[in-house]
Amino acid sequence: MVQPPSHPAASHANNDIQLRAATTDTLQYLASRVGELVEAKVIKVTHQLANNKATLEKSLTHKQEAVQDIKQD
Repeated sequence: MVQPPSHPAASHANNDIQLRAATTDTLQYLASRVGELVEAKVIKVTHQLANNKATLEKSLTHKQEAVQDIKQD
């Protein structure tokens, strides 16, 4: 915690070190949290693309079967 400048135990150097430590901890937390969110979004998009691909492949398979049925008639 940053001590107010009027605090007897506080010095400029001490405040600077404490402020940097708090800032570093905050930045590390935010960076890890952003990383987790980005990873979750990438996983979600990857699953959606896989589902879309499977749906498209099924659709194309059904269309190919329909074309073959028409050719056989």
